[in-house]
Amino acid sequence: MAFIDPDSDRGPGRDAVELYTRTYGTLLRSSGETKLKVLEQSHIGMQSSLHPKAGSAEPDTGALIYALRRLPPSITAVRRIVLGQSADVFKRMLDVDVEKWEMQSAPGRRRRYYFDGKETLAVYIASPSDIDDVIPQLVALQIEWNKLHALLNAEDLSRAPDVTDQFQVLQHLGISEDDALRLVEIWGDLLEPLRRIQTEEKDFRVRMLGGTQIGYIKATRRWWEPIESLMQREGVHDRPVYFVSSNTHSLVNLLSGSARRHQGEIVEYIERSNNLELVPELRKLRQGQSRG
Repeated sequence: MAFIDPDSDRGPGRDAVELYTRTYGTLLRSSGETKLKVLEQSHIGMQSSLHPKAGSAEPDTGALIYALRRLPPSITAVRRIVLGQSADVFKRMLDVDVEKWEMQSAPGRRRRYYFDGKETLAVYIASPSDIDDVIPQLVALQIEWNKLHALLNAEDLSRAPDVTDQFQVLQHLGISEDDALRLVEIWGDLLEPLRRIQTEEKDFRVRMLGGTQIGYIKATRRWWEPIESLMQREGVHDRPVYFVSSNTHSLVNLLSGSARRHQGEIVEYIERSNNLELVPELRKLRQGQSRG
């Protein structure tokens, strides 16, 4: 895998981003499978703020963790990803009932995934923006996985039976203790994922089923039907509808001032809980490294 200078001050610009999205959009419209390796250079060239070290040989643990939290647990075993708009599409085009597979979810996304227990992951795609979310996460994960794969070749994991030894291995790879704790939170066990990374290089293959505008319209209608029925039953079908972030607490924070009024209690709770994500964020906020 080729790398670019991570310290370059040349911004990617809109052209690089559009090239990236246009490239995977074109590839996914083909009838076969696409190897995500062909997208790595355009991903690196985009110089995403979420993946600043994409073009460096140094692991970007932040990008790795960001991707892992938005992909299902089975992603460590997955080699093939199939995107589709509904169970009907999978049945019609592949003759499989994906909803009989193991349903999975990701902490950072409310998207349905189905794992066949071997190497294939089915992903429901409701709109083009879902593709813009899933594909960069998969490419980022593949890039970072393969960096770790190369670095782990020099490590003897048979000598790392306990967590302390595994943390030392991660330290050798350039992964901080805070990030190591986050990986423990995601994986539960470090040794098995590290062994898999050491053994296997990621080479994701992706296929898109359908993906037409008509398909998206049908998927949206299926999603909307139960909402519309409920509004009819409640007699509010003529009222305006507001679409908000899935983080519904954001409405309370923005409109009520509740977070500001309870700032002291929130900070005290974070310090007491020793949460693996909140404590580092609080530290950054106090150091002026985060806007909150």
